[in-house]
Amino acid sequence: MSVLKQHIVGALHEAKNCYLKDFAALSHDVLAKSPGGAARSGYDFTYEICVVNDRFAKIIAGENPGEWPCDGWVTCPAEKQNKETLAAELTEATDRFIAAVESASEESLLAPTESMGQPSSNSKLAFRMAVHMMYHTGQLNYLQSLNGDDDMHWMD
Repeated sequence: MSVLKQHIVGALHEAKNCYLKDFAALSHDVLAKSPGGAARSGYDFTYEICVVNDRFAKIIAGENPGEWPCDGWVTCPAEKQNKETLAAELTEATDRFIAAVESASEESLLAPTESMGQPSSNSKLAFRMAVHMMYHTGQLNYLQSLNGDDDMHWMD
């Protein structure tokens, strides 16, 4: 595996593992709650990671991910608001993404593309997805602290 792929795959594995540790540390009640009544729940942004990682797995694999499935902020369907269900979905979506990166040619990872109207590449997008998971890990950490848990579970 090329050095580029090693770095991308390593970043994705690390982000997934950190996220899952913090996610596991929260109760269903905390994950289901919308702080202040307007903020997204922990289930919402966890489900978002599943949707986004699955879409980017398809993009990296050269498949069409289809139309964006959500209007506005991604919200978790009620039937998926379950810790075990979402942990499994996040693992599966991220593992599909990792497999797509591992299978992609170096040329396809480095080829110029566009994202959000800006020049990019599939490798840049893949790193962004690792950052995306860590961003939401920070939100999980904030939910933990709001509920009296100041441990850094992602370091366990």
